[in-house]
Amino acid sequence: MEKTLNLKAMITKFLKEIKHKLGETMTHFDPEDDEEYMFAYLWGMHEAHRFLTPHVPAAAKSQESAEVCRSEGNRYYNMGNFETARSLYSKGIMLAPHPNLNDNSSSRGRSTPGGLSLQDTESIDNRSTYEDYDTLAICYANRSAVHLELGYFDDCLRDIDLAFQAGYPDETKLMKRKVRCLHARGKDDKPSKMEMLAIRHLHGRPREETFHERFRLYQQSQTGGHIFTESFRKSLLSESEVPTSKVSDPHPNIPALSSAVTLAYKPDRGRHIVTARDVYPGSLDIAMPRLKIINILAGETLLVEDSFCTCLKEASLARRCTTCCIRSINPVPCPTCSLTPSAAHMFRYCVSGYVTWLIVRVLRNVCRPRNRTRFMLTRVSCPFPALQVVFCSEECRTRGLADFHEQECEVLPALAAFSGDTPCVLAFRILMKLSFARLKELIPRLKKEAETLPPEKLGFNEDGIYSSYDFRAIYHLCSNKQHHTNKQLFGRCIEAFIVTKLLEMSRKYFVNSRGEPVCPSEEDVLLTGSTLVSLIMKLRCNIFTIKDLQVSYNFTGDVVGANVGTKVLATMSLLNHSCNPSAVPSYGSDPSSLYAVRFIPAGEEVTTFYGFRYFEKDTSARRHHLLIHYYFLCKCEACESDWPEKSHFPAEVSMKCVECAEAVSCKTGECRRCRVEKPKQGDKDVVRRNKKIGKEILRTVEAYTHIRNSQRFMDGNSEEDREVISKVIELMDRHVVLPCKLYYEAQETLQVYLNRAGKFMYVIPDKKEENLNDLSRFYWPLLA
Repeated sequence: MEKTLNLKAMITKFLKEIKHKLGETMTHFDPEDDEEYMFAYLWGMHEAHRFLTPHVPAAAKSQESAEVCRSEGNRYYNMGNFETARSLYSKGIMLAPHPNLNDNSSSRGRSTPGGLSLQDTESIDNRSTYEDYDTLAICYANRSAVHLELGYFDDCLRDIDLAFQAGYPDETKLMKRKVRCLHARGKDDKPSKMEMLAIRHLHGRPREETFHERFRLYQQSQTGGHIFTESFRKSLLSESEVPTSKVSDPHPNIPALSSAVTLAYKPDRGRHIVTARDVYPGSLDIAMPRLKIINILAGETLLVEDSFCTCLKEASLARRCTTCCIRSINPVPCPTCSLTPSAAHMFRYCVSGYVTWLIVRVLRNVCRPRNRTRFMLTRVSCPFPALQVVFCSEECRTRGLADFHEQECEVLPALAAFSGDTPCVLAFRILMKLSFARLKELIPRLKKEAETLPPEKLGFNEDGIYSSYDFRAIYHLCSNKQHHTNKQLFGRCIEAFIVTKLLEMSRKYFVNSRGEPVCPSEEDVLLTGSTLVSLIMKLRCNIFTIKDLQVSYNFTGDVVGANVGTKVLATMSLLNHSCNPSAVPSYGSDPSSLYAVRFIPAGEEVTTFYGFRYFEKDTSARRHHLLIHYYFLCKCEACESDWPEKSHFPAEVSMKCVECAEAVSCKTGECRRCRVEKPKQGDKDVVRRNKKIGKEILRTVEAYTHIRNSQRFMDGNSEEDREVISKVIELMDRHVVLPCKLYYEAQETLQVYLNRAGKFMYVIPDKKEENLNDLSRFYWPLLA
C-alpha cells in the first residue's frame, strides 16, 4: 500500500498543520452541537482539503502479472502440486483483463451471468472478438483441469463454461473434459454431437462425490491415517451446503423476530427485546436445501436476519465473496478492479514458493515417520501483495456490482486503507447502496421522526413494520453521541470528511437523473457529511463480527472464531448486553441467527454479549472494555456479584433454598437459615421441597455427564442429547447457585451443539498455543 494511503500519516500531518489552533478548533466539536455544524466547520478548513484528500492509485488489471501466475501454475500442475496450481490459476484469473459483462453474455448466445449451461459447439462463433482475453480463457481452462484432478466436478464444469465465454480456442479439449465431468458426477444431460464423439474415448463411470460422502471420507481419514489437504478439509463443510435457520412463527411487526419475543422500552434500558412466553434452550426449525422443513435440535431460534450491509477485512477479500461473505475456493473476479503488483515482484514470489515446495518435498522424504505428518499438512502458497475482490458465483457478482461494488471500484485502493476501521467502509457502502437522491429524500423525514415519535416507535415504516432492509431502522439506532468527548467527535468528523471525499472521487454517488457525475453543491456535501458522522458513530457500537469458526484438526487446540469481517444487523442491534447472556448470535455469513442458551422466563429481557462473557475476562476487564467502547457500566449479575475466573468456579453444585435462596446441598436439602428462623415442622417442609428439587438436579446432571462423554454425542447431534443439555441448563438457571463449573461446561456444550448445526472448518493447531479447550473433541464428527 502506498504511503499516500496511510490514514494515520494523513491525519498526523493534518494535526501538525493546525497545531497552533487546535485548542480553538476543538471548541467546535461538542456533544451539544449537531453533526452538520461540526462537519461544516471541518469542511471549511483549507488545511483539511490539503491533507485529508486521499490519493487513489489506479486499480486495473494486468496481463503481464496474470501471465506470470499462469506459467507458474503450469509448473506446479506438472509437478502434481494441484492445490498451489489452483491458487495461482485463480490469481491469474483475478489479474487478467476481462471482457464487458454485458457483451460477454449476449454476443455468444449464452446464458446470463449465473447460468452454467453450455450449448452445442456449433453455436460458438465470433472468437476473434475475444483475442484480448487469451490469458483469462487459458487460466479458466487450466483451473478446470485442476478441479477435475481434485474431484470438484461442478467447479470444473463452471470453469469450462467460463473459458468458452472468454474465447478459449481449443473446443475439442474442453468438450472432452466436460464429458468426463458429467460422467464422473453422474449427470445424465443429453450430450451434443461433440460430446457423443468424445464419449467413445471414455471408459468407466466414477461415483458421484456428494457432501455426505466427502464427510465420510474425512471420518475414514481420521482412523485410517490418511492426510488430506487444507482446501479439501475446508470443502467438506462448504457454507453453501449448510442448512440455514428459519423462524417458524415470525413476529407480526418485526419479521426477523420470533413471536416468542417482542420489543419493549425503558428509559434506563432503551429499546430492548423481551420474551412473550417462557423460552427454553429447545427446538429449532431449519430449512434444509431442496428438502421440506424439518425439526433440527439446538437452542430455540429467537431471531433470523439478513445483514443490511457487510464488509470483509482486507486479508479476507481474496478468500471470501464480497457480496455474501461465504468462503470461495473457486472465485469469480470483479471484471474491473485489482490493485496489482509488478510482474517482476510476482516472479520473485513465485520463485520463492517453488523453492519452499522443493524444501518441503525433501523434508518429507528424509524425516522420520512420526514427524512426516507435519510437512504433509503444510500448504505451500505463493502470496503476493495484491488487493483482490472476488465473488463466489456469477449471481453474487451481478448483485454485488449492482448494490455497491461497481460504485466503489474507482476508489477501492483508498477504501482498503480503512480495512482496520470497518465502520467507515460500511458507512461508504450504505450510502452507495442508498444513493444520494434517496438520501436527500429520506433525511428530512427521518429527522422529523426522531424529534416527534416516541422511542419505541422509531425504526418502523408507514405500515408499522420494522424491516431489516430499511435504512430507517439503521438511522434510528443508538449513537451514544452524548458520551463522546470533543476529541472523539473531531475524529468522527475527520473520518466522515475522508469518506465524503471518496464518494466524490468515485464519480458514482453525486450523479444526476441520467447517472452522469455532477459537482455537488455545498448543501449536498454537508448533508452527506453530517449523515456520515452520525452513521459512523452508530456503526461503532452496533456492528457484529463475521467469524470463521475454526476447530482443531486433531482435537487438542481451542475452538476459536477468527474475525473475517463485520456486518450491520438492524434488529439484532436492539439487544442489550449481559456478561451471562441469555442468547448468542450465530457465526459466519448470512443469515444471522440468535439462539437461546439459557432458560428465559416470560417478560424477562433477552440479552447477548458485547465482546466478552463472564468466563473470558475478569469483572474489571469486562467493565473497562464496555465503558470504553459502549459508554456504560455493566450491572449484570456476573459483574455485580463479581464472579471469579473460571479456574476458580466451584466444582460442587449447590442449589438455592426454595424459601430463602441460601446455598444448600442437593443431597440433604438442609438449610441452616431456615432451621433457625422456622419451627421444626416448617423446617421439615423446606427440607422436603429442597430434596425433591435437588434429586431432580442430580439426576439430570448425571444424565448430562453421561451424554457429554458418550460416543453418540461425539458422532453428532441427537434429540435426546439436546433435551438433556437444555434441561440441565434450565434447572441451573432456576435453582442452582451460580457460577459453578458444571454450569459453564453445560453452556459450552450447548454452544458446541449449535456450532455443529452451522458453519465451521477444521484447522491445523498451532503448536505454540498452550490454551486448550477440553470440549473441542466434541466437534468430531458431524454426520453419522
